[in-house]
Amino acid sequence: MERTMAENENELEQQPENNGDAPITGFDDLLYALAGTLRTKRSKEAVAGLIEEYSKMMPVVTEKRHRAILWSYGFTLAVFIAVGILGYLKVISGEITATLLGAIIGSLFYGRK
Repeated sequence: MERTMAENENELEQQPENNGDAPITGFDDLLYALAGTLRTKRSKEAVAGLIEEYSKMMPVVTEKRHRAILWSYGFTLAVFIAVGILGYLKVISGEITATLLGAIIGSLFYGRK
């Protein structure tokens, strides 16, 4: 059953009945306006198009996140090795080496939360 534009506009102008239990708040007005907007066929098509475009972008976003994670782990591994070598060559003291390596390992486990 197809509605005419005039019927949709008349329906949008009508406010819901208030039984006197609770006053209509600004958030309620926002929800009623959103519901009225979604009643039209054109807005439903627009929302469907938006969801479709978003779903097309999900594999791209996932791949970029995967690459970023790999690069961050690679960089962390390079820093870990550099600190280990500097500690082994006695360029930095053993206490500083242990502190830096502990901080690197701690940041790896803390970042997973």
